[in-house]
Amino acid sequence: MSSAYLLVSHGSRDPRPQTAAKYLTQLVLQALDAPEVRFAIESRNRSLKNSLPIVGSTTLEFASLPLHQSIEKFALRAKAAGFNEVQIVPLFLHAGVHVLEDLPAAVEQAQHALTAGISLNLLPHLGSYAGVERLLVAEFERLDARQRILLAHGSRRPRGNDGISSLANRLGARVAYWSIAPSLAQQVSDLAAGEAIAIVPYFLFAGNITEAIAAENEQLQRQVPETALRLGQPLGATPELAASIVEALVEANRN
Repeated sequence: MSSAYLLVSHGSRDPRPQTAAKYLTQLVLQALDAPEVRFAIESRNRSLKNSLPIVGSTTLEFASLPLHQSIEKFALRAKAAGFNEVQIVPLFLHAGVHVLEDLPAAVEQAQHALTAGISLNLLPHLGSYAGVERLLVAEFERLDARQRILLAHGSRRPRGNDGISSLANRLGARVAYWSIAPSLAQQVSDLAAGEAIAIVPYFLFAGNITEAIAAENEQLQRQVPETALRLGQPLGATPELAASIVEALVEANRN
């Protein structure tokens, strides 16, 4: 089955995440066009020989069209180009309401609107990809501090943060949340004792929230001058993140 790929992010009024999502889309396209990746995909899809992949992006919110219409529009474009499946990649780090309810509903609505000849496949969310965890490991190692805090957005859904807690445990980090307790200030207060603390924001792109995190980190640093608070970067639109996404796409292609 020959697939086109649609990356779906949350969307924001801040233009920076949208710009980053478009750049990440280009990086994924470039990574898919690498010879070794093309071989892995084409070996199972003979109809893709010598064809260029199609990769698009859209958002759940703050887009010109509702998500189901954006998916339908992209699927029709893919079908016209000879593809018979669209793999939809949720660029979400948490398995919250958007991943569990909003995206499946939009995909189902789009599929009902489409004629035969093109199918939609909703892939697991970005936060479940092994490559993303490797990027977090690398960021913590770059910050080089024994004490670690993983700072995530947080969910008020029952058990909605279980996955983040498990991830933090694997990373050897305490978890803090931007929107719920325990907060970054609470965790810094518990850990501050003269040793450096590495703080990695578990967010996809830079924007208003990461700016606010940086400001809070500066304020906390003034409160604990004896402890170096080393703030890392969000994942960002990088070749490494694109490679992690393509790794998951190749794996999905094998199944």
